[in-house]
Amino acid sequence: SVLSVLLMQGVRAGLVERNAARDVQGYDEAGEGSEPWPEDVFAFVLENAPPLVMRAAVLARATGQRGVDLVKLRPADRKDAGFDMLIQKLKNKRHWCPVAQDALAVIDGWGQEKMIPYLNIANRKIKEDTIRKHWAAFRDANPDRIPGDLTLHDLRASAVCDRRLRGVPHQQIVDQICMSLNMVLTYSKAIDKTMNAQAGMATMERAGNGPMQTVYAAIENRKG
Repeated sequence: SVLSVLLMQGVRAGLVERNAARDVQGYDEAGEGSEPWPEDVFAFVLENAPPLVMRAAVLARATGQRGVDLVKLRPADRKDAGFDMLIQKLKNKRHWCPVAQDALAVIDGWGQEKMIPYLNIANRKIKEDTIRKHWAAFRDANPDRIPGDLTLHDLRASAVCDRRLRGVPHQQIVDQICMSLNMVLTYSKAIDKTMNAQAGMATMERAGNGPMQTVYAAIENRKG
């Protein structure tokens, strides 16, 4: 939409001949990656994936960040109980991302040299496309265990849902992951509905006997 406005002004100013973005559908960031990974898939990846893919999955879920930022993450970026990192989509805005202690224990256990990215090949820096290719190769080699449309980007949804399940409010997740509130709400929609339904049921149970309890008691007392 921003590009379309710029091109529209360019047409009016005679700088370009047409607005090529006018008829392009808007990009919906919530399209890909709006569902968290199934837990059995995540466990399978941790146990069976090559180290590069395994590390990418752990970092993606622990931080909720995009691959383009994960490939730059180093032990040198560790600060307190998290990472001091740059968010490329936000023009390399610096952001401190807290990480759960259990995930930090795993990451610190890799013993990576301080200035070398966690995601590397022969201690050399790699690009996001490299991670995607390695992930796609592992996923496609295990079609019976991993859905064919599952991406590492989907772990951003897992990161949000992990926090919701631990009771973290939406706005605090925004501040933790540096994600828009709209995206947090999109990623957590399904888990929020489940948690709300469970809370409602707990309220019913605390309220004690209701009209249906009498009916159920009568059924239990039936003979024959």
